[in-house]
Amino acid sequence: MKDKSESVILKECLLALSAAGLGICWRQNAGKVQTSKGHWIELGPEGIADIVGILPDGRIYFVECKTRTGRQREAQKRWQKAVEALGAIYVVARSGAQAVDRVRAGAVLRSHSQSTSQEII
Repeated sequence: MKDKSESVILKECLLALSAAGLGICWRQNAGKVQTSKGHWIELGPEGIADIVGILPDGRIYFVECKTRTGRQREAQKRWQKAVEALGAIYVVARSGAQAVDRVRAGAVLRSHSQSTSQEII
């Protein structure tokens, strides 16, 4: 059986996250493209994850889609560290089911750490 491409995994993740009721999510393009008039447009910051989502409670999540053997680039690792430091959920997923499971797990962990922090204060 042939391994799935990253674009197939990305579509699978978008469908699974939407079907699971995990708020809204979209494909976040990154890099630069040239318009038909020759202007360059930057689509997103370097290292941003493939999918950005907002949970029903307003928390944001990021999903980086990878093939079975795919690995994060250094810019993606920096993005992960930065957004997690701000309280966002960041996961790497190799399938739609894994994306759903990991976002849900991240939401539970973040909820617990936030409630624990509030109780200590």
